Amino acid sequence: MATITEQKAKLVSLVWFSAMTLMAGAAPNLKVGETLPELKGEFLTGRTAVLPTAASGRVALLLVGFSYDSRFQVEAWAKRFRADFDKNPQVTFYEVPMISGMARMGKWFIDSGMRKGTPKADQENVITVYGGVDPWKQRLGFKDAKHA
Repeated sequence: MATITEQKAKLVSLVWFSAMTLMAGAAPNLKVGETLPELKGEFLTGRTAVLPTAASGRVALLLVGFSYDSRFQVEAWAKRFRADFDKNPQVTFYEVPMISGMARMGKWFIDSGMRKGTPKADQENVITVYGGVDPWKQRLGFKDAKHA
């Protein structure tokens, strides 16, 4: 088992890699060190979710996807993150599917499908966001529907 220091080093590397990956595609409006703008959604458990409040006191990795295809990258990142940090209570992650357009009309079906495919223990790590997606696409430099 890795020590806390080793886990922190891995987390710093993971966050750095994530930031560099994002910036390689486009210059995001959200800069390192800035406070995350409030992001409201709903956990798969049905509770209201508000970031950054939900992650208060912990380092959090946000895995944001804007399309059905982006789920593959989100799931891969979540798997890797859990392998490295699952036992560390100082860190957490949130999968954040951001859904816009006509797909919002299928909220009940979409959320129901995600609940069925997500173990109950993990449902507080998934925050669905319906609407208000375009500012987040701009903020994060979104370009490719397959990318998270």
